[in-house]
Formats: sequence, structure tokens, C-alpha cells
Amino acid sequence: MLRLLLPLDGSTCAERALPHAITLARTFEASVRLIRVVHAGDLPGADAAAIARASRQEREHAGDYLATLAERLRRAGIPCEWSVEAGCPATAIAAAARADGDQLLVMTTHGSGNAREFPRGSVASKLLANYRGSVFLLRPQALPSGGRYRRIAALIDLNSLSPKVLQCAARLATTRGSRLLVACALHEPELPAVLRRHPRALALRNELGDLLERAAAGRLAEAKENLPTGLRVETRIVRYTDLSSAVARIAVHHDIDLLVLGNDWPDIVGGCRTETVPMLFVGPRGLPVRELAQPARDGRGTAADMPDGAPRRTAISRRAVARTLSPVRAQPEPDRQQEQRLG
Repeated sequence: MLRLLLPLDGSTCAERALPHAITLARTFEASVRLIRVVHAGDLPGADAAAIARASRQEREHAGDYLATLAERLRRAGIPCEWSVEAGCPATAIAAAARADGDQLLVMTTHGSGNAREFPRGSVASKLLANYRGSVFLLRPQALPSGGRYRRIAALIDLNSLSPKVLQCAARLATTRGSRLLVACALHEPELPAVLRRHPRALALRNELGDLLERAAAGRLAEAKENLPTGLRVETRIVRYTDLSSAVARIAVHHDIDLLVLGNDWPDIVGGCRTETVPMLFVGPRGLPVRELAQPARDGRGTAADMPDGAPRRTAISRRAVARTLSPVRAQPEPDRQQEQRLG
């Protein structure tokens, strides 16, 4: 069973992740573990007894805080437990995330942390640099969607993580009644400076770009074919030189409420420029995805008002999604209007 790990520091900013955690827990039938890390530092000029007393009081206060939030989640129907840890926040959270098998780390970043220990400026950045599992990241500038995702974007490429990204995005879009944009990212072939005016080199670069675009078109067509019937899906090919800027343009241009992508893109993981959109980074193990319900028509995450009067269910198997990213056969010339370039 999937478990969501939600670090909290007592701030309102960190608590903004709670509605999203509830949505994710319901979508993936997961439990939630709340964790708060208290510092185990010394008190200048205090004796050992005073330090121990202050540490105990801090742990008790943190426990009361987490117990209150855990009860709130349980009332929402989410299995929840909590724990208080001592030490460095990034180290303690990463250790807790690795403790169990299937974990999704859900957190808000707000720039706290020791700048000397975390060169990128936050506990979240340190975790993203060292934790290879799945992470849901909410930036402080994110709009208050409350876990309601009207439009979801799945960013894939030609690598092995793309089937897992599609599985998670399809699950979320189906259970939430969301529109789904599947965008295939292609890096623009680059030439060394000495070859940028060489006719043969330019011709080879253009030929490679056309081959990649045909492969991406075929992959998007197969992905759309294997997604649940009735899911509202758009596809795009995104050619980029700067991936993080291209992703930001996708989010703004298509009014995206949630981005789902693999955690193997360091340009995005290490320096998110999409400040207002939550991002779900899917790790190599993916997230457990079972049977998928048909998408809701009322936009509230239910399977009501299906054409035949009863909710239907369809499954998206690992084999089907793997077939989506199998080596691409020769494809006809792609429809240029459908493959609008955004990058």
C-alpha cells in the first residue's frame, strides 16, 4: 500500500499541502504519515537538564500539533499516523522516506533552511537532489486549487520513465474528472559552434530533428489510444533548448493545475521555474496504479452520468503502457496542426 509522507514545520505555508495530500491519498488509495523534525541543537549557556527539558517540551508541542492534524485527516477518511523526529530536517525526512517501500513525499517548499548546508537554499531542494523516489512539490506561489485539478499535464519523452508518468497522470485525470494534456518533450539537436554554418551538418541536424518528431508523433498516438476510453486527452510535441522554460510555457499556455513528470530531468527537479503549478515527480518505481474508473463528467471526481447510466471501469495495464513506449514503427507524415510546437 502506498504511503504519503508529509513533512510539516508548523507553518501555514507547509499546511497548504494538506488538501493535495487528501486528494492524492484518495486517488491512489494511500495512507498518510505526518512527520515533524525538531532541532536537537544546544542552548547557549544552558546546562544539560535545561537542554533536555527544552527538547522534551518541543517534542511534546510538535506531537500535539501533528495529532490534531492527523485527526483532521482521519475525519476525512484518510488513514493517518504521525511521528516526531530529531536532527537535521533534510536528513531525517529523507531517512523516513526511504524507510518504507512505496512512499510519495508530499511537501511545500518555502525557502527555509541553512544556506551553508543547503546550497540551493531550502530543505526541499536538498531532498530533491538526494531522494530518488516520487515527490509532490508545492511551491509557495502556487495558486490555492485545494487539490482540485481541472487540467493535468503529463510530460513524457522517449525514456523508460514515461509509462509510469502516464499511469499516474491517467489515474489522477480519471478519478478527478480532469482534462489531460500529454506533451512529448524533444530536445532540439545542437551543433558545435564550428559546424553551425556547415551545410552537411545542418542537413543532418534537421534530418535528426524530423526523425525524432515522427517518433514522438507515433508515441503520442499510441499513448492516446491506450488511455481509458472517454478520457479527455490532448497531445502536443514540445521542442526545447531550455526544458524548465518550456515546461513553464506549457503550464501558462494551457492553464495547467498539475504537472506530472519523471524525476530524471535535473533541469526541472533542481531548479523549478514553474512557480504557480504543483508538480508530481514520478520516481523509477512509479506509483501503484490498479484499476481505473471511467472519467467523471461532472468534474468532481465521480463516475456519475455515464452514457449507459452506470459507471464503467477499464484497466490500463503495465503491458499496455509499456507498448505505448515501445520502439516506434515507421509513421506517416505527422499532422502539423496537431503537433503544435510550444518550445
